[in-house]
Amino acid sequence: MKLLAKSLAFLLLLTGISSAASACSVSITSEASLIILLALLSGLIVALAYMGSQVFQKFEWEIWAKNTGVRVLVALALVFGVNMVILAGCAASDALVGKDMFDASNSYLGNLVYSRGFPLIYTLTEASLQNQLEAIDFKFTSSPFSGGSGIAAHAGEKTKANAQDAVVNMLMPLMASLYAQQLLLQAIQTVIVPVFLPFAFVLRVFSQTRTVGDYLIAICLGLAVVLPLTYVMNLVIVGGMDMANILTPSMAADPDLKLASVTSLIPQAIFLPNLTIVVTVSFIMSFSKLLSRGFEVEAPNA
Repeated sequence: MKLLAKSLAFLLLLTGISSAASACSVSITSEASLIILLALLSGLIVALAYMGSQVFQKFEWEIWAKNTGVRVLVALALVFGVNMVILAGCAASDALVGKDMFDASNSYLGNLVYSRGFPLIYTLTEASLQNQLEAIDFKFTSSPFSGGSGIAAHAGEKTKANAQDAVVNMLMPLMASLYAQQLLLQAIQTVIVPVFLPFAFVLRVFSQTRTVGDYLIAICLGLAVVLPLTYVMNLVIVGGMDMANILTPSMAADPDLKLASVTSLIPQAIFLPNLTIVVTVSFIMSFSKLLSRGFEVEAPNA
């Protein structure tokens, strides 16, 4: 009886997310018929067990029917709740940027890395080398064999090259941060919903691992929904900011250092990831408590 109850709950839980390839591919509508069929089958089995307990005066059957009924309802609530959280995140992303939240996040980071960051490094490095070559240009005005003097027509280019090297050195850790964020998002998109979320539901079926399952479900939703959604919001925030305003007009317009373009990378590389971590961790902690307290309904013993 206990094995049958756990099997029914497990099937209901797993059905809601078994065909998901990424967060926004989850849809209640596409799986509603199977969920309803399993729910009706579970309800029929529970009803038959309860009626049998009354006819044959089997007290243990009645307890089993009540406990299983509660588990089935909890399973349905979890399927509905998890799908609603995921679909709400997808709807928010579509409303903000008109794209899937992972596609929007990867496109946003990819633009910062490949369309801004790397071209800046290439341009500044090339300009620095060119300026250093020009700086060594020296024309003698007297014989070099007699300690002659001369003119370094482009000596100032060395200072410009040093400034460009300093900007490149500042860019490198920014690029490393942005690239690491993009790789992390791609890894989350690949494994969290298709692999870890079903495993979390499996853990929750068994009472011994239910707390771990609750926490893992919260982690999966935090990483697969809240984390990419913060990047969507970052895209909207950064898109409405003109980072050149933090520079003086002469610095922002300097064609040799391109500081206006460099400053546009700083928010997402340094400041906004901290906000993302705070929001995601807060959601995980709060949602795990909701699961452990809101879905631990004790079935009656009689």
